[in-house]
Amino acid sequence: MAGSKKVYEKSTGSTNDFTVIRVLSKGCGFFMVTIDKKLRWTIIGIIVASIIFIVISQTLRVHPGLVSTQVAVQEQNIELVSGESSIGNSVTPKFYLVNPQNKENLQYDNFRYALEYAKLPYKINEPNEIQTIEPSPYTVLITAEEKSERLPLNDIKAFVENGGKLYIGKRFYNREWNDVVGIQEIYQFTDSIYGYQFLNQRIQHHFLGHESYENVVNNSLDVELQDDVDVHIESENIPLYWTHSYSKGQIGYWNGTWLSAKVSRGIFLQTLLELLPQKVHIMAGVKTVFIDDFPAPFPEVWKKEANYYAEQYRMQPPEFFQQVWWEDMKQIAEEHDLLYTNVMIGNYSESLSQTKRDIITRNKKQLLYYARDSILNGYEIGFHGYNHQSLVTKDEEIDSSLGYHPWKNKEEMKRGINILNDLYEEYYPDRSFNSYVPPSNVIGPTGLEAIKEALPNLKVISSLYAGDMLGAFIQEFEQDKGGGDIFHLPRLSSGYSVANSEQNLAFDGLANFGVFTHFVHPDDLIDAERSRNYTFTWEEMKKEFEDFLTEVDEKYPILMPYRATDAGAYMERYLQGNVQISYGKDFIEISGENMPSPINVSVQLEEGQEITSGKSADYQAYHTHETLPIYQIKATNLPIVIPITSKYQGVE
Repeated sequence: MAGSKKVYEKSTGSTNDFTVIRVLSKGCGFFMVTIDKKLRWTIIGIIVASIIFIVISQTLRVHPGLVSTQVAVQEQNIELVSGESSIGNSVTPKFYLVNPQNKENLQYDNFRYALEYAKLPYKINEPNEIQTIEPSPYTVLITAEEKSERLPLNDIKAFVENGGKLYIGKRFYNREWNDVVGIQEIYQFTDSIYGYQFLNQRIQHHFLGHESYENVVNNSLDVELQDDVDVHIESENIPLYWTHSYSKGQIGYWNGTWLSAKVSRGIFLQTLLELLPQKVHIMAGVKTVFIDDFPAPFPEVWKKEANYYAEQYRMQPPEFFQQVWWEDMKQIAEEHDLLYTNVMIGNYSESLSQTKRDIITRNKKQLLYYARDSILNGYEIGFHGYNHQSLVTKDEEIDSSLGYHPWKNKEEMKRGINILNDLYEEYYPDRSFNSYVPPSNVIGPTGLEAIKEALPNLKVISSLYAGDMLGAFIQEFEQDKGGGDIFHLPRLSSGYSVANSEQNLAFDGLANFGVFTHFVHPDDLIDAERSRNYTFTWEEMKKEFEDFLTEVDEKYPILMPYRATDAGAYMERYLQGNVQISYGKDFIEISGENMPSPINVSVQLEEGQEITSGKSADYQAYHTHETLPIYQIKATNLPIVIPITSKYQGVE
């Protein structure tokens, strides 16, 4: 009011003037007071909002899992379907394995697995039971016996003469068999012969159309064949696989020893099916791609040998991998229908010196960005390790060239596992590790116990399908024999640039039962060996990887993307389900019980036949060869009835 009084005292006007001045003065004071209050509350509001924003931001930075991580792709629920055969007048293929004398017979083991994976039921017979098998064009007797004297030649001849089929999966030297198997003359055993070439387009097609195979070795017979023999595969001008008609039946002969290799199961199956008029088997249709060592701490700067990236992109590794590599990988996933399983590493230290807080600090950026982005894209985050040291004690086997330090005991292993597990749960409390990939695909019995105990929600362990590195954990697609709910889902192949040996593995899984499991590493770019001494750039790696995926997509359109945990769940039910394949005059029927949906079928018809309906309410048919009647079928229910017609039906 001091200001009002001052104005009044200086006023020389009338009382009315004074009154006006007083009123104006009071009004002005009221207006000023009002502004002060509004400004005060505005400032308070801004401060409160800022505090709330900061609290929320910091909370999300430390606990991003508090925000919904709704994934772009829904969980892959697996429906089991059953359906009995609904059509009569059909025959079912039958396969009989001759029990070998040597229980260590690797060919025999591979034949059993290949048939089981392809859902082709078989029976095991002793040699003296062969005479009881009823021959037919859809009945195949299979032997991997090298000691031919154990095989009753007269019984087998009678079986084939009356229309049965015989598959010999390992060559033997016995001239008494020459006439039956199509040999004119045996000269000698050869030294090792390498690789092979396809002469049969039908068989070749299942191996992505590649004309030849490398990294294959056989000990074979140098032979002259009869004129009526059909050679399907050869190696160094030696016939490796042929078929020979004998009276009403037929023989398939593998002139080598390579079917003892695990990677030969696909070629065994496809050469076996060559003996049947129509060739049908079931496929899983699973496509799973892993990114190993990701998320993981990236180096801060490029090695001087890899300075190409600094010059080309003007970025150091953290920026390059986020802005270039990861964006490219997501684009590849979109274009080739992939759902990655990214397996996380906490650090690359050789010891347990880093605490949970140390690893949180080191991995904050990776977990905040890559893990969350992976989840939002529908990918899976799996467990790789607290560090990259394989879970092996000093008393367990491991290749010394890896340079890893052994763990003291199971408790030390579990302490490391728990640190990374706690770290993941702190950032993403609504999620847990369900899949595990052992570092360098090596783990010992102690490590297996540790990982199972420390990760109670573990569903899948994914190591290698084949290999000979000391200590490597080699798997089959099967339930863990130690009990529990863990499924073994081995990885078949690896690399952006898929080497010949890796191609063999990938092709084998596809040709055997339509499974593609592959893995890559982000640090392939900065590894001297995998980057070909830093001359193989990311642009080149990316192109070769996409070319390879395109080949797979074109030849196997039935493949569906699965995360590792979902793939394990599907494969478990696939192997447990039952299927029956029936052949009629103008149809093929697939029936079964408790099979996971979708059901995928490989169908090869006789020349001149075709499947007329490409798509119906029951199934989708893909014609996968330009000229041959080779198809893949995808159906959601059983039974499936596939009509077959002749292209030349009604033609004079």
